[in-house]
Amino acid sequence: MTTARAHFVLPVKTLKAVNEIAGLRGRSAYVTHVLEADIRRRRLREFLASDKVIFRDEDHPELARLGSVAYVKRMRREADRSYQRKRRP
Repeated sequence: MTTARAHFVLPVKTLKAVNEIAGLRGRSAYVTHVLEADIRRRRLREFLASDKVIFRDEDHPELARLGSVAYVKRMRREADRSYQRKRRP
């Protein structure tokens, strides 16, 4: 991952908390982790609030043939059979 320097001004209380959690040598990694998680959360919230479609029927012909309920039941049966075969001595 390419990196770049950034300068942030934080309240002393916040910096102390970060140091307690991440240590002096782990601050950048910790702040990166927290910021990336927040960015993902915000993008997900934005997507969920939108009308954007990501699941299209034409991308899943197996559901069109069987219907979603029958397809899920079939998948569960197959998973159960596979699990039972693996459990046999």
